[in-house]
Amino acid sequence: MFVAQSIRQPEQFYYAHTLSSARRWKTRRGADKAVAQYPNSYIVIAEAEIGSPEHQAMFLIARIQVEKAAEQAYRNHSSEAFSPEYPDTHFEELAVRAWERYQQQRLQEAAS
Repeated sequence: MFVAQSIRQPEQFYYAHTLSSARRWKTRRGADKAVAQYPNSYIVIAEAEIGSPEHQAMFLIARIQVEKAAEQAYRNHSSEAFSPEYPDTHFEELAVRAWERYQQQRLQEAAS
C-alpha cells in the first residue's frame, strides 16, 4: 500500500493528519495520479518504506526543491530581489531540520 506524505508538513498525509487515518492506494500509479493535482506538495511512499533511508532521501530532495522554489517566488515578488541568494547548504539544512522534527514526532507518537 502507498501513502502520500505532505512535503511542507511531514506529519500530515493525504486527507489525514496522521498515518493511521491516511488515504491509501494499492499502486504507486494510483497515488501519483491522486497527488498530481497538487504539484510539489506530496511525496508518494510505500508504507513499508516509511522511515527508511530511501524515504529520508526522497523527502530531503523534495523539501530542498520546495524551499528553493519558495525562496525564488519570494525574491520575484519582493524588494529583496537584489539581496544575495542563499547557498544550497541553507536549503539542505532546512530540509534536514524538517526531517528531524518529523522523526522526533514519530518517536513521541510511538512512545504514547
